[in-house]
Amino acid sequence: MHKNTSSSSKKANVEHPKKPMTSFFHYTGENREQYKKKNPDLKGKDILKLMSTDWNKMTDGQKKKYVDAYEKEKVKYDAEIKAFEEKHGPVKRKKRETDTKDKDAGEKRGRKTTKGK
Repeated sequence: MHKNTSSSSKKANVEHPKKPMTSFFHYTGENREQYKKKNPDLKGKDILKLMSTDWNKMTDGQKKKYVDAYEKEKVKYDAEIKAFEEKHGPVKRKKRETDTKDKDAGEKRGRKTTKGK
């Protein structure tokens, strides 16, 4: 495969800072192994469903350390993205389209869609 090494492509390939993990992802990262040990017969997606159910049952106090971890990362991200944009210009945000064409395509493949509701 040929790599384009022109200066214009290098500028386009500059990676901007990644968004921080959500509080739920902090929770799953910390607890996934425990769930796997308690439920060795479950597939990854089923473990995630179980974790999601448990997460939704947790109180704000139980979620606090995960929310705090997210907020700490968010402050760092905000500073990094600001510095990045000062150096490279504004980051182009991807827009989610709510086009009915996308909804129809998902339904044709047998997927449930929530777009447009």
